[in-house]
Amino acid sequence: MDDRRRVVTVAVVPPDAVVNHDSSHCHRFIAINLLLVGQAQKWNRTTESGQPGLRWMDADSHSHLANIVCHEMTQRSAPSTVDGKWLGQTVKCTSVLALLTLFGIMSVLVGYVDLRPATYTGDYHWKRFEQLPFSGILEARGNMSPYMPVATYIKHANAEPLRPLYAYYDPRFQRISVLILSSEVLNATAYCRYFDDAYAEFKAAHRTVVYPDYVVNCPPAENIKYIFVTGTAHASVEKKQMISITIVPPGPPLDTLAICLAPIYGDYHHWFLLLQFVEFHRANGASNFIIYHINSDNATRALLEHYGRRGVAQVIDLPDPRSNLCAGAHRCRHNFQIQDCLMRSVNRFRYVAVIDIDELMALTDPAKTMLDWLRSMDRPYFGSFQFRCRWAMRKSVDPAPHYLFDSAIDELDQLVEKKLPAVRFTKLSSPAPQRHTSKCIIKPETVEYMGVHYVRQYSGGKEAYRTYFVEAEDAYTRHYRNLSTWGVINFREVSSFGQFSIVELPSKVLEETVSRSKCTLHAIRNITTPSCALYG
Repeated sequence: MDDRRRVVTVAVVPPDAVVNHDSSHCHRFIAINLLLVGQAQKWNRTTESGQPGLRWMDADSHSHLANIVCHEMTQRSAPSTVDGKWLGQTVKCTSVLALLTLFGIMSVLVGYVDLRPATYTGDYHWKRFEQLPFSGILEARGNMSPYMPVATYIKHANAEPLRPLYAYYDPRFQRISVLILSSEVLNATAYCRYFDDAYAEFKAAHRTVVYPDYVVNCPPAENIKYIFVTGTAHASVEKKQMISITIVPPGPPLDTLAICLAPIYGDYHHWFLLLQFVEFHRANGASNFIIYHINSDNATRALLEHYGRRGVAQVIDLPDPRSNLCAGAHRCRHNFQIQDCLMRSVNRFRYVAVIDIDELMALTDPAKTMLDWLRSMDRPYFGSFQFRCRWAMRKSVDPAPHYLFDSAIDELDQLVEKKLPAVRFTKLSSPAPQRHTSKCIIKPETVEYMGVHYVRQYSGGKEAYRTYFVEAEDAYTRHYRNLSTWGVINFREVSSFGQFSIVELPSKVLEETVSRSKCTLHAIRNITTPSCALYG
């Protein structure tokens, strides 16, 4: 028999989920066993106060967890079978099954959830998590959402110290939400610290956990002026660390479309994509932009300053990555930005798009803007609109920053007319399936926990609002992804969605994007162009 290496990956999944394993009876037997264990563990417990308690294996939990309990089993020979029956197994397979079952039973009886995979590494190792006692889970759970998965209460062993950055009073839940720019702290223990206008702590610290990601929710208190969050109840807090609280307006929001843009960071030349991003979405009905910035070239900074002066964008400067690990980690700073932008948008804007700098949300109807379309499609029970992705494989190198300052103005105009990605790259992939790199426009007041690609939790629970899945024939996300290393890795998958085809943007919105872009560059160069007065 051939030597072969078999990898058995078994996940705890909902009973109605589809398990994708190969034909090995051993794999199937383990999967079925765990489905049964998952069904048996589907129970509820409430705290003495009657608040939601521990919930095992609810459907929402599985969308958050990677509960892989057995990762790698090496066999030198193919597993045996007996007349095609499930029980014809090797001794190794049966032993693994017995150990998995014992582990599951002990976890329930002892009252600990003590192992959850964290960051997957190439050498097939898993990082360990700290144990969290059963009583601690119930205590925290009583104050938190009933839709939070149990296993996410476990703290990461490599968590950063808590680094509070902003605080908001949220009238939807009558609580103060403190935003934490720290990595690997989801469900870590946190203490809310309350200070008056004399910077004196006047109330006992309140114990809670970090949930959702990068958020610590604290009860309000009379006479509070400043707040802070620490990892222990009595950690010292300096005056300069204390955070003033922004009051979220009571509403209703303006009937407008705003855009949350992921943090701009690194030595990549962002300015040309930023120009296209802002001017296309302005042409498509957006009136406000919340842009997060860490560092960039001088051309990008010139654009950000221009948009800030004009009141088009609110620019949020995040800390230097040299002093904050989360700011230097793409996924960490991105998810923080999403949660913070959500809080800044609640009861301010009716619709908010959560997208990246190389993405444009495009309609196929040339007679409407995105804002027009949203108004026509919206219903009270919709909480978000989810758009499928189509890739425009961008092969060019974006212009260097000096073009903005050194080129003659007619050269800049030609650069926009010929080199803007929206003009140049019109060959798109077929639409990706829903939830595959989808992007959303949300109604902020309906959302409690937002992810990069979809709403993780609506305010009021999963039944309170619905997601409208937009057909690609109506609208889609046009993703101008630079091929480089991404293309090498992902081109085959993108090609599997179907054929590439030429898809032009509606001429009206494209022409306005080009005109707006040229006018913005003229304004930065202090050149007065009468026709630009139309765009403000």
